[in-house]
Amino acid sequence: AGAIGGVVAGQPNGGGGGTSLRYSGLCGLRASASGQYVQDGTPAAEADYIARFYVRPAVDTGTQTIFRVAEGAPDGANTMVYRVQYNRGTQQFEVVNSASVVATIGAPSSAPNAKWYNVTLTWHRTGGTLDVSVQGNASPTPNATASLSGFASSSGTNGPDFAQLGWVGTTGGAGSIEVDAFESRRSTAIPGLCRGDANNTGGALNIFDNVVVINEINAVSLASGQPDCTEDGSVNIFDRVCVVNLINTPVPAGQTCHL
Repeated sequence: AGAIGGVVAGQPNGGGGGTSLRYSGLCGLRASASGQYVQDGTPAAEADYIARFYVRPAVDTGTQTIFRVAEGAPDGANTMVYRVQYNRGTQQFEVVNSASVVATIGAPSSAPNAKWYNVTLTWHRTGGTLDVSVQGNASPTPNATASLSGFASSSGTNGPDFAQLGWVGTTGGAGSIEVDAFESRRSTAIPGLCRGDANNTGGALNIFDNVVVINEINAVSLASGQPDCTEDGSVNIFDRVCVVNLINTPVPAGQTCHL
């Protein structure tokens, strides 16, 4: 991946001095203006392209492009396959195809500003379909899902050649966009990270996760996993309460942890 236009990597869950927020682990990425993003050039005309990332849009107005998947030469010379954007006015995510048709994901206010969201996208070249799931703001279930058509590549036979993540483009607005935990695959589904799994065990939460959160709150050490249980961008006493509540809450059926 390559950085474009001055994105800032850092830790922990602070705000000043160029420090980037992070969702899980010790580092995240902040874009503070349009044109700041990282680019992944590893896709290679995929038949299926599955991508997952976490994003925290904290902007005051406008519609910001967060994720863009495109074809490169010789397929389409930077021809967009699809892009994901955040509409601050309606507080919801949107997906746009190569014909500039906008599909809203979820109802207005389904994705409040300045919260963390897991965005998972599954693109199928055959048929040009795109499945989208958005979950965050400490919701135990997806905030919104959609199965969309009309997302064919330029010739119907080419797949994406690169992806861009961050503050890729904008129609106005100021603030910051934080991104973290990007992963892409060709076939298998990508599971969500375990919310509140502060010690990064990938399993059920327990008292040790609570201790790790307390240590970060008291500036003893940073959590190696996911301490921001409330998904609001800071680690504080409310996250400790959140973790304790999840420890005492059964894991939803079909899941291995609290997403």
